[in-house]
Amino acid sequence: MNSLTRGSAWRHALVAILIVAVIGACSRKKPPTTDIRTDTGAADTAGMTRPGEEDRADETMGGRLDAARAALAEPIYFDFNRSEIKPEYREVMAAKADVMNEFPEMAIRIEGHCDERGTVEYNLALGERRAQVAKDYLVNAGIDPDRISTISYGEEQPAVDDSNESAWSQNRRDEFVITAMAGGES
Repeated sequence: MNSLTRGSAWRHALVAILIVAVIGACSRKKPPTTDIRTDTGAADTAGMTRPGEEDRADETMGGRLDAARAALAEPIYFDFNRSEIKPEYREVMAAKADVMNEFPEMAIRIEGHCDERGTVEYNLALGERRAQVAKDYLVNAGIDPDRISTISYGEEQPAVDDSNESAWSQNRRDEFVITAMAGGES
């Protein structure tokens, strides 16, 4: 038998199997369903889930994790030569504290950044103060300090490579990086 005939025979056999399977599936009658309700009480159903509830719970947890990551990813910005959290970022910091309270297995690193003005040493120190003030906020909100590390990059990792006030204002920031999650996610 040549390869063309052998391939054709396989196709015919496959088509025949599919036809038999479809006819068999269509000809089966579904068993009658009976709606049986019993009053089992809450204790009997504790820990049981209905079909689809676990999927919805997973989706809800996934959505909560996505929201948590988004809240933590939002940077905060500082005024020139300052390390105080601006009033408009207190709500952002409160949201970060809420996330960390909701997910106690989560750990973060706060990265302090500066604009290009000032010496390298001065900017590293200013970046560290900026990261530390954000850590202090979270610790005062009840977060275990062991879950938060800080680092200063000074002026070494600008968000915007330009030399004007618009760029500088975007470079004076703290960024928040998730370093640990449950199950090793990060």
